[in-house]
Amino acid sequence: MDKIKVGIIGLGRVGALRYDLLSKDDRFDVVAVCDTKDALLAKYSHDVRVYSNYKYLLRNDVDAVFVCVPHTLTPKISIEALKRGLHVFLEKPPGVFLADAKAIKSYINNNQKVQVGFNHRYMTHVCAAKAYASPKDILWMKGTYGRTTMSGEQEQWREIKALGGRGILISQGLHMIDLMRMFAEDEFPNVYAIVKHYQGKWNEDNVMILMESAHGISAMMHSSCVIGKNTFQLEIKCKRRTVKINGLGMSSTKSYGYPDEITILDEEDECFIGNPPACTTYFGDNNSWKWEIDNFARAILNNDPIQNNIDSAIKTMEIVEEVYKYDNSN
Repeated sequence: MDKIKVGIIGLGRVGALRYDLLSKDDRFDVVAVCDTKDALLAKYSHDVRVYSNYKYLLRNDVDAVFVCVPHTLTPKISIEALKRGLHVFLEKPPGVFLADAKAIKSYINNNQKVQVGFNHRYMTHVCAAKAYASPKDILWMKGTYGRTTMSGEQEQWREIKALGGRGILISQGLHMIDLMRMFAEDEFPNVYAIVKHYQGKWNEDNVMILMESAHGISAMMHSSCVIGKNTFQLEIKCKRRTVKINGLGMSSTKSYGYPDEITILDEEDECFIGNPPACTTYFGDNNSWKWEIDNFARAILNNDPIQNNIDSAIKTMEIVEEVYKYDNSN
């Protein structure tokens, strides 16, 4: 295979971003796109084949598809693509229920590559922080990922149950759970949570989570869309140092903190009243989308392993499923 012929299903903000990056990568050849909105399709009609029904795209000559659609639609389209023998890159979450992710896995054959879009794993400052936080040294983690509201022009579909499926945790906080799993390199069988609906809607807007890993790492997480200020922070306490990750420059508004940064507190040096020396490094570029696509290309062309594969996504969804058991609103 000289080039991977790709179709993109869904041309919203993320789908358009995927198109732009794939078009610049010599390993891919974007040959078709699909969306239900004619105005979006018109932007691409001079360059590639366009479809308003994804089933017609899947019947054409493509090797792989990028599924960039609302949460509830992802499983059905992904499974249809797998049935046709295609490689699949699907944006997180892999559906809104654990059963959705497991259903997707059940249709994968030995030759197909499936990657789930947990791009936060590839963010430059997150990758840099991994060098300072060895899993065997981690004692505890504390993370906050939240925004001021779920409303807004680009987010309205998330508030429609038929599209968004659940609330802030599945739409955004899922990334933080995935990162904690990645840093710990461990499972979290013990999960406790408080799930609230402060705005009185069907979708939860505030979640507090306590977790303990199989090897004793404690983790605390806050996922919220009533937090007051857009926030992305992850603190990792190791035996001899603390690693703090802050900022999310990849956001279009840069409102989660920019530039991205990591701060290392070296507790082996002398302290002044409990304050160890701290060194902060700033990162201006976000290559996560590009590096994520690179992983997908190498998996198809070289049979390299996929970091955020369907098995990893299932383990993250298992934690989410445990959290939602604490939602007493239903």
